[in-house]
Amino acid sequence: MGSVCGKTCSVDAPKLAWTANCAAAEKARYAICRLTPSLQVDSLQFEFFLKDNNSEKKYLFMPWRFDQRERLFLVDSIPVDGVFVDIGANVGIYTLFVAKHLSDKGRVISFEPNPRAHDRLSKNVSLNEASVNAEVALMKLGVAAEEASFDLYLNADNLGGSSLVTASGETVRVACKPLLTVMRDLGVEKISGLKIDIEGAEDAALAPFFEYAPPEMFPDVIVIENSQELWKIDLFQLFEKSGYQLQFKTRLNSVFAKRAD
Repeated sequence: MGSVCGKTCSVDAPKLAWTANCAAAEKARYAICRLTPSLQVDSLQFEFFLKDNNSEKKYLFMPWRFDQRERLFLVDSIPVDGVFVDIGANVGIYTLFVAKHLSDKGRVISFEPNPRAHDRLSKNVSLNEASVNAEVALMKLGVAAEEASFDLYLNADNLGGSSLVTASGETVRVACKPLLTVMRDLGVEKISGLKIDIEGAEDAALAPFFEYAPPEMFPDVIVIENSQELWKIDLFQLFEKSGYQLQFKTRLNSVFAKRAD
């Protein structure tokens, strides 16, 4: 639902997608998003900004093509009272999709250091407060090997493409902490599922965690962006040594789960 000047309107976003190849319909969809700030996809409410974020465009118009297999795997694997960690939460698509399936005993911890993305994430979480029972903690932090501030390189054309490792464009200084530090600060003893998409900085975020965290804290399932060409540490090999097995691989992500004993 969306309200403009006191009027309320409803748009079923997936029904718009069938005209995806029509230029006139494309213009119409953008016009709808300017007029209706809040739209529903997957029974979740979002404010969509389409000019500067590929994730929002794909999820609005073709949600079944936006990591659907990965998202369904997470909700099938994480218990309703589990803990989901979303590193690189962007505007909250994974965060809210998983949170919607958790009970009031479940927790979601979402990391997003980009100020503009974090503002959108916070807004989208607030739009779904009535329908999400799980606790959702929003961390305006990046995850890194050490507690420090780093330059985040902003992608003007794609908000989700901003990176700590790919130097281009303007920068904003963001605070970062090790994942283990934050988990201990929040009293998390066990991570049920983890998704990470931070544009090539995944190794700096996860390698120290797997080195220093107690194994019982390790996530049961992991969804990770395929950015291995930018890594200095082979995380896939690290996962295998830590007891994980590849479940499936898509064009964008790899999905791992702990091997059965």
